[in-house]
Amino acid sequence: PLEHTYWLMLHSVIPAETKTMDKIGYWSCRFWAAYVVLEFLRLWDEQKQLKRREHRLSRESTGQEDTEAHAELRRQLQVERKRLNIGAIINMAYLPLTVHWSLENSSFPDVGVGIFGTIAAIAQFYTSWKATPTS
Repeated sequence: PLEHTYWLMLHSVIPAETKTMDKIGYWSCRFWAAYVVLEFLRLWDEQKQLKRREHRLSRESTGQEDTEAHAELRRQLQVERKRLNIGAIINMAYLPLTVHWSLENSSFPDVGVGIFGTIAAIAQFYTSWKATPTS
């Protein structure tokens, strides 16, 4: 809601003073930064759960030939690991951006904004592409 309010103020749909508009923009990015940190915690927890499932699978299949069920489960775990890694990349790219946009006097260079923004965009595009069903 803060981001939408900021955008409406920026385009004079909602009248506001520049100081008020700036505060809303900063707080919007601060909440986004908090979300990114919480997302790291969620990814970390999922990573721990994934490691437990991988360990359990390796114990079950020790000394046995890999059944089709085990092979399929391994494939699913690899897909999940890849998803978690891409999620971590996206959040690592967003974290410096959200901190930069949360500060009133940030010295973060514009080229850094471009680089990190591009990394996040490419990673998100990749996840969207992979999520698209193929016919």
